[in-house]
Formats: sequence, structure tokens, C-alpha cells
Amino acid sequence: MPPGKNEWCGRGASAGRDPMVDGTSWRDWDDLDADEQLALREGYGRHLEDLPPTCDLEEKVDRFRRWLAGYQIRYAPDQKSR
Repeated sequence: MPPGKNEWCGRGASAGRDPMVDGTSWRDWDDLDADEQLALREGYGRHLEDLPPTCDLEEKVDRFRRWLAGYQIRYAPDQKSR
């Protein structure tokens, strides 16, 4: 079971966690329920405040994908959001 809504922030890639060695399983973005996706989007929004702005869509998707990897979540741009 994933962390609760208020536990997403401060964990993951930005917290220095290495998802490749901690032994937990990866999940696909589409497998998350709507509340989990919303909590992650909110956490990512706070993370964006520390990044330089970009208009490049590929860069935006790559940043989001890399940030989600810190939570062991796979994201493919062609996946449908809820």
C-alpha cells in the first residue's frame, strides 16, 4: 500500500532515495488510484518551485517521469490520466 496523501512530499528522488536499490516494487502510473495521482501531482507542483521554468514539453514530461521514479512509479507520456 502506498503512503497516504500527506506522505508523498519529501520522499523519492528529491529526498536522495535510490529506488533502484531499496528493494520495493515499481508500479505504473495507470495503476494508481485517482487520490494517489492527485497527491503526487500536488507534491510535484511543490517540487517545480525549485526548478527553472521550461516551455519544452519533452523536458516537462522527462522531469515528471524522473521525479516519479523516485517513488518507483513508471510513467509513459502516452498513458491516460484519470
